[in-house]
Amino acid sequence: MRDRTRTTGGSVHGDPATNAPPPTPSAIAALYQTTEPDETLILFDGVIRLSREAATMDGHGTIQLEWVPDPRVVFRFDIPPQIDFPWTMGAMTAPFEVTLELLGDRHGRGTAHASGLTMQMEQGVSFLRTLYGYVDTEFEVGNPAATDSVVFHVPNFPRFMGTNVSSESAHYAERLTTQTTNWTIEIDAIPDHLELRRKLEASGGYAITHVGRIRHVNGKAVGYEAIREMGTVLRMWLSLLRSQRTEPVLICGIHDGVVVWERWGSPSVDSWIGRRGWLPSTLLQQSGPNASANFGPILQTLLDIRANSDLSRVIPHAIDWYTQAATTIHVGTRVILAQAGLEIMSWLRLVSEIGINEATFTNMPASDALRLALDHALVDPVIPTALSALYSAAQPQQGDARQLDGPGAITESRNGTLHPKPNLRVGDDLAMIEGGQLALRYLEMLLLQRLGYTGAAVNRVNGWETELVPWR
Repeated sequence: MRDRTRTTGGSVHGDPATNAPPPTPSAIAALYQTTEPDETLILFDGVIRLSREAATMDGHGTIQLEWVPDPRVVFRFDIPPQIDFPWTMGAMTAPFEVTLELLGDRHGRGTAHASGLTMQMEQGVSFLRTLYGYVDTEFEVGNPAATDSVVFHVPNFPRFMGTNVSSESAHYAERLTTQTTNWTIEIDAIPDHLELRRKLEASGGYAITHVGRIRHVNGKAVGYEAIREMGTVLRMWLSLLRSQRTEPVLICGIHDGVVVWERWGSPSVDSWIGRRGWLPSTLLQQSGPNASANFGPILQTLLDIRANSDLSRVIPHAIDWYTQAATTIHVGTRVILAQAGLEIMSWLRLVSEIGINEATFTNMPASDALRLALDHALVDPVIPTALSALYSAAQPQQGDARQLDGPGAITESRNGTLHPKPNLRVGDDLAMIEGGQLALRYLEMLLLQRLGYTGAAVNRVNGWETELVPWR
């Protein structure tokens, strides 16, 4: 398998003698592509050695990435008819662990769990027995050596307008480039992605929409273990950008145009439900200062949080609560999940960073803690009038003369969901829906502020307009 991602020679600054613009870089070539939603990807089809304890056998098998009902790398192994395989005798009562080894030109090894057995008559004489199951963690193929670059694939990522790239079939402006202290990361939409997106919009599901590349900023080789350590960080980063879970899949090390190693793992990805996050549809510089979307500070901070015990505990949980809240279709669940993220982000600001006593924080009303955290991020706590149902519910009511702001309304929504009482201030369905959107807005703002982002973001509570973050 050859990599087609390497660009041709030439100055990236163009030719000063002719004042010609720089050449358009080549799009990163995907090593694996889906042309239909939920299309199974065959990763290996050949001879596999399957082992359990002291028993070993060789036979034909496949390893593939299946998307439904949940994304998972699975295997199928045809048991040779002449072999009496005692593990499969009788009904399987529970999955059992096996080791899989690829034989032939592509060497690879990994552990899996056999979860079932199918049998069918072949030519009326013998049974074809197929053991199947799922790969446990990551299946490693090839030589885990340092490489020029690393290519990865991204499922269900939103569309954006970025910088220009060219493929064999088209030119298009859909490259996202991010740089940290040590890394340059580029993410391109796959060629012919528009038709695939139309199908995703119509049916939902899963597909590889983007392909990315990681390189050292100084041109050094990319170490295998360094990329392994970056896996969790890239998952958080991409999920935060999408506002739903996604992560790098089918990661490949490329050296001198040759695939040196691959890692196959079961990704954590939410099904396609369209764009509903803060990521701007245009990533380029707009009118005014600092209007471009620079995601390098977010990624750099995520790389650095491992050195801070509080950040390394809080930020991953907050991103997880955020993506779950953004994905769920249940109104009450969204408020509860978002509030959980808001509470730990408030703790991070007030206790970990300002130094408020833990007991004081515990006894502080959640709305007060959130109000202080929002004030630090310069986020207005007033409920926008665009959220008409929530705004109306927050006005002084008969028997309750309080004027609720955003933190107060969200806290009452959450408390009303967990402890239902009659005559709730924020009780009708539309007010709860808008309260969930406002809670998500607050949570993504607190996350982006703490992670150092200063560019543009879509405002989900103000007509989905793109605007600069308030702390820029």
